[in-house]
Amino acid sequence: LTDFLRPMCRLLNDDMGLLHNERIIKALEFRQYMNAPDGGCYNFSNVNSARDGGASVHTYWWAAQLNRPDLIYGAHRMQKEGRLHLGLFYNIESLWLRDAFQKEAEPDRAGLKHFRELDWVTWRGDKSWLAFRSGFNGGNHNNFDLGHFILGYGDERFLIDPGYGASKTSEHNMVTLFSQEQTESARARIFRCRQYDKGFYLACNLQEAWPHRCAMYNRHLLLIDDKHLLVLDHMYGREGNRLTPRFHLQTHLAVDLDQKIIQGSKHALHLQTLSPTKLWQTNEWSWGGDDIQTVTWRCQVDEVQTIHPLLLSFEQADASYSVDGDVFTLQLNGQGHHIHLADGRLII
Repeated sequence: LTDFLRPMCRLLNDDMGLLHNERIIKALEFRQYMNAPDGGCYNFSNVNSARDGGASVHTYWWAAQLNRPDLIYGAHRMQKEGRLHLGLFYNIESLWLRDAFQKEAEPDRAGLKHFRELDWVTWRGDKSWLAFRSGFNGGNHNNFDLGHFILGYGDERFLIDPGYGASKTSEHNMVTLFSQEQTESARARIFRCRQYDKGFYLACNLQEAWPHRCAMYNRHLLLIDDKHLLVLDHMYGREGNRLTPRFHLQTHLAVDLDQKIIQGSKHALHLQTLSPTKLWQTNEWSWGGDDIQTVTWRCQVDEVQTIHPLLLSFEQADASYSVDGDVFTLQLNGQGHHIHLADGRLII
């Protein structure tokens, strides 16, 4: 498109309205939000976190035309060093599309961003950062990871995506039901997503990922005070079948299973399951040259309906919960947070 549009603009002074096309501009902006504060990317869809969020040499031309130096922030890092090296363009190729000494500017990526058609979410707070994966799990470069999320704090990534080739549900920060991975070509849907002071709330329908086992499955994420993340899984078994969920978390960092802590160099992530659980264990494995620890556990009682609240905190917290009819209430450090489970309404 750019190779066609550039001569049109130069010879006829006609951009066909494309330089003001909101959808094209949003597509160019998307890359900005896929880069995390630890220097890696949010590596959903079968890529490795060490890769930059992706850049096209053509973006240099769009950035100049739109006066948007933020669109090419970090793009120079994607140059190929040689014919057999990964990268999206050679330095010589950029000469035709790149202004001399073209300026870059760091984009503002703070807060909550929902990419509605792809149905992914990114969050960047004062210290916490996160990406959440909804959408579609069929096609090339897709994993069975709907409902999966990546979580970091400061400049450390605490919960990870293992990267290219690790496609199983059990290899992500997700749940398996009755030892089953997600089905292929399923679609999830975020039906609530909003930001509030130092946090956000989202609710995602994951039922289609287990069509034979689940009659209903919603995953709720609630971030409080930029440091406490509630991951609430609410599911019903189909035709009275018990669900037998097993919960999985992936990390590169050290795990203290007795204290239920993932220990970083500067901070610790506390794992607090508010309902009774059992069979906690870690499994060490290697992928792509990296050592990974998977933390798994199960509910104490296997039931047709499961309400499983997991609190992930970067400081210790006094927390409890209750369920009254269709309302789940989290009490955290003296404050109540009420989630209506059926439609995902949040009251603080």
